[in-house]
Amino acid sequence: MKKSISILLVTVLCLCALTSCSSGRGVRVNDAKVNEGVCLYLREEAKKENKEASEEELEQKMAEKLAEYVAINTEFASRKLSLTPLQKHNLSQSVNALWSFFGEYYTSIGVTKQDITKVETEKAAKDAVMVAYYAENGGTEPLAETELKSFFESNYIAFRSITGYFTTVDDNGSAVPLSEEERAQLVQSFQNEAASVNGGVPLEDAARKLPNTTVDTDTVVRYKGTNETDQSFFQHVLEIENDQAGVFTVGDYIFLVAREDINANDGFLFSQYRTDCLKTLRGEAFQKVVDGWASQYTVSK
Repeated sequence: MKKSISILLVTVLCLCALTSCSSGRGVRVNDAKVNEGVCLYLREEAKKENKEASEEELEQKMAEKLAEYVAINTEFASRKLSLTPLQKHNLSQSVNALWSFFGEYYTSIGVTKQDITKVETEKAAKDAVMVAYYAENGGTEPLAETELKSFFESNYIAFRSITGYFTTVDDNGSAVPLSEEERAQLVQSFQNEAASVNGGVPLEDAARKLPNTTVDTDTVVRYKGTNETDQSFFQHVLEIENDQAGVFTVGDYIFLVAREDINANDGFLFSQYRTDCLKTLRGEAFQKVVDGWASQYTVSK
């Protein structure tokens, strides 16, 4: 990040430490005016992401977010991109959820629903710019569609599942482990229901026969992950044949998983998760590109 951003942190701090919106005030990022509500919202995000940061470090992070906010919006406009109807729908749902849960707090610090919409729209725009940047035809750094799809097929799984627990709650509300006999009974019950699912019984019906469980009846698509637990889960699911159910345990949990073919329905799941897959494969590299764009922007009063 350019030194010019750091030099102007004091100005940004004065503007963004206010507890309510002031009409007509904000900051400038190069030639773009960013209103104070957006500034405040970005500062809140910086706080959540950097809980142990000092005030100076916090303002640095917020200044970086402001520079990226304008850089992405500029790229989005210059490439003549637009959000899809699905992206707009998801954006609206996200903003409504944020406002429903935190609207009172945001109002108290001077952030409006419109401010939240602007920042969340920029996040959706960032995804759109990334897709355009790596587009096989006409992208800045073209990525072959076959490579992306191959990565998806090798690193993602699709399934529905029932989750059980090898713990229960005592009279004091504390979690306690099941006895060996109770564990064995639970495992046998899960295996019986897996056989039922393989025989055509709906997963929802199987779940009703199993005590103390949660169930995902909608298809879940999951990346293999980087931590040990995620990778263990991923490997267990891979051992189950497509369109079959199996049972396995990970730590204090037991799973009945009905695996689905990730390529079913003419690649429907790939089309739905394509952007997520691209972020997994190229997200870190693209962020460096974005950082380069943002470094060309100066935050000032």
